[in-house]
Amino acid sequence: MLLRSTWTLDSTTLGTQTITASAGTGVTVDFTATALAAAPDAITAEDGDAQTGTVGEPLTTDLQVLVKDTYGNVVEGATVTFTGDGTAADAVTDVNGLASSTWTLDSTTLGTQTITASAGTGVTVDFTARSEEHTSELQSH
Repeated sequence: MLLRSTWTLDSTTLGTQTITASAGTGVTVDFTATALAAAPDAITAEDGDAQTGTVGEPLTTDLQVLVKDTYGNVVEGATVTFTGDGTAADAVTDVNGLASSTWTLDSTTLGTQTITASAGTGVTVDFTARSEEHTSELQSH
């Protein structure tokens, strides 16, 4: 006799999941599967926002984002791109869903600068920083 059933993995528990099937008394079999995160659905700024730095120089605190899927699971291995004023290298999320990059401010823009981190279509968060002149330039004026 062949029996069939459908098993839906728990969407909020990543990793190995097990289900046990039994037929009669004392006859059981375990089935295991590995639940992976879905595609990125949310990105949040964890560190590095609202800093002040010198034009053309890297900020003291790296930008850090947290990427999650639609079920609230962290997403490992997602590429995060940074675009906007200045430069920050793309980064890949770790096992905790975190990705970090150093932001070097644009060398020609004084005042507010903005860079956007994205991890998929429409999944973005903005960081802002205030850029000031080099100290030596301030002393000579």
